[in-house]
Amino acid sequence: MQRYGIIVVLWVGAYLSLWSQRTVEEVSDPRATALLEKLSGKFKRLNSYEVSFKLSFRMPEEEKVQVHRGVFVKSGPKYRIITKARKSYCDGQTLWIYLPENKEVQITDAEDGDEQFTSPDDILDLYKSGDYIYRMLHSETDDAVIEFKPTDRSVDYFKIKMAVDRQHQWPRRIEIFYKDGVRATLSFDRFETGKKYADAFFVFDKSKYPGVHVEDLRL
Repeated sequence: MQRYGIIVVLWVGAYLSLWSQRTVEEVSDPRATALLEKLSGKFKRLNSYEVSFKLSFRMPEEEKVQVHRGVFVKSGPKYRIITKARKSYCDGQTLWIYLPENKEVQITDAEDGDEQFTSPDDILDLYKSGDYIYRMLHSETDDAVIEFKPTDRSVDYFKIKMAVDRQHQWPRRIEIFYKDGVRATLSFDRFETGKKYADAFFVFDKSKYPGVHVEDLRL
């Protein structure tokens, strides 16, 4: 289960290209590139945004779908992620990860942190990695669906589908299709932009969690 929970792992690391004689731009869909560039640019210009998300896992031969819900807030280099099982606070320099079940907070430098969430603007930059061939599957009234296929066939998933809300210009959901039949879906809703947040909003307040164990992993 852990291997599927860390969605960000999908986009970390350099993959061996199977298209060494052709660039991604030569084989990917220019319509998809144009749309992704437009949306990516929009998110880069935002001072802040807040979004509710749902992460679900559908396992082969299991009827029940595992669902995890949370809220992601970003303001410049600062961010905050709140779910039932994990609360992350980052002020741009330090990352605090609080695990309620263990009553423990782990502290690391932001650049060294093991964060388990990929933000919407990171998702929209997926096409820039050079690790995928992508194309527009279809474009409906409000949604455009883009399919990404990894150039490295040794990875444990075979495609990713991204649905983009063209009217509001934000990603609606992303689906990862694993070779063993598991399907992971990260969906977004309730986008809010332009809000102002105090610096303390992105800092873990130990006083609110009496008895919490502090694990400082900074060197």
